[in-house]
Amino acid sequence: MEELQCAHPYLQGWVRDADGNALNGVTVQWQYWNNTEHAISGDPELVWQPGEFKFTYYGSNPHTATDFILQVTASSSDPTPLSEPLVIHYAGCDTMGQITNIVFKQR
Repeated sequence: MEELQCAHPYLQGWVRDADGNALNGVTVQWQYWNNTEHAISGDPELVWQPGEFKFTYYGSNPHTATDFILQVTASSSDPTPLSEPLVIHYAGCDTMGQITNIVFKQR
């Protein structure tokens, strides 16, 4: 799901087990505009909901099209993939903005 929003664009999603329960402590990697960031699902310091992760790209150039690549990895220091990559063809915030309800589900 996406909403137009250039003022504060972000990616938001969830990590769930095979039964749909929230999984905390899972590393989600985001690659975009030659950058790599990591988020930990359910991070209590960021007051996220159980299993939730979020990335903000306000400081980047949200008007520029690129591919966003999201993937569950072993950790921020160990990029071993634990999921298939999810590629989002981002057209820029004039066409796209907030991208929400991304779900990584354990098999």
